[in-house]
Amino acid sequence: MALHTTSGRTRLGVALATTTMLAWATLPIALSVLLQAIGPETLTWFRFAVSGAVLTAYLGLRGGLPKLRGLSRVEWSLLAIAVIGLASNYVLFLIGLEMTTPANVQVLMQLSPLLLAIGGIAIFGERFNRTQWIGFGVLIGGLGLFFSDQLREFVDDGPRYLLGCAVLTGFGAVQEAAKVRAGQEIAVFGCGGVGLNIIQAAALVGAKTIVAIDTDPAKLVLASRFGATHTLGADTEAIHKEIRQLTEERQGVDYVFDAVGSVEIARIGYQSICKGGEVVLVGIAHFKDKLSLSQIVTVTQEKCVRGTTQGSANPWVVVPKLVSLYEEGKLRLDELVSRSYRLEEVNQAMQDLRDGKNARGIIAFQ
Repeated sequence: MALHTTSGRTRLGVALATTTMLAWATLPIALSVLLQAIGPETLTWFRFAVSGAVLTAYLGLRGGLPKLRGLSRVEWSLLAIAVIGLASNYVLFLIGLEMTTPANVQVLMQLSPLLLAIGGIAIFGERFNRTQWIGFGVLIGGLGLFFSDQLREFVDDGPRYLLGCAVLTGFGAVQEAAKVRAGQEIAVFGCGGVGLNIIQAAALVGAKTIVAIDTDPAKLVLASRFGATHTLGADTEAIHKEIRQLTEERQGVDYVFDAVGSVEIARIGYQSICKGGEVVLVGIAHFKDKLSLSQIVTVTQEKCVRGTTQGSANPWVVVPKLVSLYEEGKLRLDELVSRSYRLEEVNQAMQDLRDGKNARGIIAFQ
C-alpha cells in the first residue's frame, strides 16, 4: 500500500517545512508569556475557537465543509475521542510548560515525530531507507544526550531538593499566608531551615524590621546573613518587650512567625504583635497542647492567630518562581546546606537533626 506519493514540488515543501519549524520553535516561548496572564484552559479554548473559525471559513469558501449529518454512531464516537484527545493534549502541554522552560519544551516536542515514526513502522508497516535510519538514529542520540544531561543536573543539584519543603514553606508563609508587604515589621522564632527561608522571603519583599530569635548563637549569625536586621537569644527575659522595642513605633511587629511549633512561643508572639497584627503558626506543636488567648484583647486590639500548612502555597506555581530566583542569584539555597551525608551516615544525620546542628542536611544517594 502506497502511503505517500511525492509531488515533486520541492521548493514549496521546504518552505512549508521551514515555516512549520519556525512556528513550533516560537510556540513555547509565546505560550509561556501568555500563561502569565491567562490560565491553560482559557488559552486552549481560545486556540480551538480561533482555529475552528479560520478552518470553517477556509473550507466554506472552497466548498469543502464536511457533511456531519451522514456520520454513523461509530464515526461520531471517533470524532468525540479525537476532540477530547486533542483538547487534553493542549491543556496538558500548557500545564507542563508552566513546570519547565520553553527551551526544554522545544526539545521534548521532538518526541512527537519520534513516536509517530515508531508508530508508522509498528502499525502501518512503513519502511525506512538508509538515510532515514541515520536521521532516526541521530534524533534518538540527541534526545538521549538531552535527557542524560537533565537527569545529571537534577541528581547533582542538591540544594534544589530543599524547594519541596523548607523553602516552599518559608516563602509561602510570608508571601502567600501572611502576604507581608514592603515596609512592614516581622519577628521569626526558630532559625532552622524553615525560619531562615521566612527571613529571606521577608527580606526579598522589603520588610523593614526582621527580628530573628533562636537558642543557638550560630543560627542567629546565619539569620543575619539571610536578611535579619536584629537577633535575640531565646532566653532573653521579657522577650516580647524586647521585640516591641526594636520596632519603629515601639508598639510591636506586624507579624510573628512561629517556625518551631510551640504553644509558649505562640503566646509570646501574641504579646509581641501590634494592634491588628498576626501570629502565623508554621511549626506544629504536640496535638494535646492548647493555646489560650484573651478574648477581649483579641477583639479590642484586632489581633489574629492563623495556621499555615506548607506556607499555604501552590507548589506548581511557587516552585518555578523559586527556581527562577535561585538562577538569578536572589535566593540562598547553597547556604542552607550545612552538611551533606553519605547514605551510610544516615544515623549521624538524624542525630544532628535532633541536636539542631544543621540549617539543613542532605543525604546523597550515590
